[in-house]
Amino acid sequence: MKSPYRISGTGFFLFEDLSFPASNSIDIKTIFMGKIMKRWSVVSAAAGLLMTFSLAKAGSVSFPSELQSYVHDGHFEVGDFAWMRGAFPRANDEQKKRWEHLQAYSTACLKEATKQETEALLREGEKVSHSLEERPYIPYADEKCSALWFWSSPPQNVKTWLEFKTLVTEESTVIRAYLTAVEETQKAENLIDVDGKEHESERLLIRGVTDQTIRRPLMNGLDLTGEGHPASVQKNEFRTMFLAERMEEIDHANTRWLQQIVASKGWPTLTQAGSVPSKAAWLLVQHADDDIAFQARALKLMTPLAKKGEVNQSNYALLTDRVSIALTGHQIYGSQMSCTKGRLIPLPIEQSTDVNQRRHALGIGTIEQKISEMKDEGICR
Repeated sequence: MKSPYRISGTGFFLFEDLSFPASNSIDIKTIFMGKIMKRWSVVSAAAGLLMTFSLAKAGSVSFPSELQSYVHDGHFEVGDFAWMRGAFPRANDEQKKRWEHLQAYSTACLKEATKQETEALLREGEKVSHSLEERPYIPYADEKCSALWFWSSPPQNVKTWLEFKTLVTEESTVIRAYLTAVEETQKAENLIDVDGKEHESERLLIRGVTDQTIRRPLMNGLDLTGEGHPASVQKNEFRTMFLAERMEEIDHANTRWLQQIVASKGWPTLTQAGSVPSKAAWLLVQHADDDIAFQARALKLMTPLAKKGEVNQSNYALLTDRVSIALTGHQIYGSQMSCTKGRLIPLPIEQSTDVNQRRHALGIGTIEQKISEMKDEGICR
C-alpha cells in the first residue's frame, strides 16, 4: 500500500511505531514538526529583537492580552482567525504590529519551554549533549503556547488573506465535525465511572484509541471525507495545522494523566495491565515527545521490566531510541529513520556496526529486514 503521507523530494522522519493495536505507522507529530521547523527559524529570526525588548526582558512569558477572548477553559481556540490578518499582504500597520507581537510571544514561549525542559532533564539526572532546539518538535510548554505556536506562520501555499479566509470557511465545518467525533471517543471514559473503581487498563485502552483517532486523518492524506480523494496542497496544509494543534492538546492531556498513573502505581506491565493496555501506555509515552524528562523517567522504569519480559521488547527499543535521539542525536537500535527522496535511511546510530546484535538481543529483526518490510508496505515511495 502506498504511504498516505509522502512529501516528494522532502526528508521526513519515520519510526517503527506500532499504531494501536498493531501495524506500522508514521509518526505524525514528528513529520509535521519537521515540515514547519525550517520556516520557524525564519519566524524566530524576524521576531527575535521584538521578543527581547517586549517579552523576555522580565524573564517571563505572558500570553498576549489581545488573545484572551479566544481562551476557553484554559485552551486557546483559533476562533475567526482575525488575529492572523497581519501575516498576509495589504495588512494595515495595526494588524502588522499585532502579528509581530504574536510571533514574538511564540518565539519567547518556545525558548522558555526549552529552558524548562532542560532543567527537568537535569533533575532526572539526564545529560543533554544535543541541543533541544534542534529537535523537530517543540518541548513541553503551556497548552496556549503550543496551540498558538502551530499558527505562528500561515500555511506556506496560501498567499492572500482572501484565500485563507476561503479555506477557513470551506474547511472548518468538516474539521470541527471530525474533532467532535474525537471528543466523543474521549467521552467513553465516562462510561466506566459507574462503580467507583479506577479501571486504569480500560482507560489506557480508550486513551490509546483516542491517540490514534486524532492521528488517523493525518496518516490518511488528510482525507476527512473517507472518499479517497486527496486534498489540495492548500487544504492539506490547513487541515494539518488544525488537526495537529488538537493532537498536541490531546498528547499533553494524556501525558499528564499517565504521569499520575506511573507515579502512584509504577509502569503498567504486561502481567498487571494486560498486553494491549500495556502497549497503550507505551503509545502515550512515545507520543509525549514534548516532555522528554517524562519519557526518560518511563524508560528507566521499563528497563528492568524489559529484562523480565514485562514490557514489549520492540516498544522498549522504540522508546530507547526516541529518548536517545532527543538527548544525544544518536540512537541505539536504529528504529528511527528518515525518508529522503524515496530512500529509508536510519538516523545516526551509536556504534552502528553492532546495531543488529543489539536488536537480536531484544528479539527484533535486523534493520535490513525492517526496511524491507516498510518498503513492502509502501512507506517512503
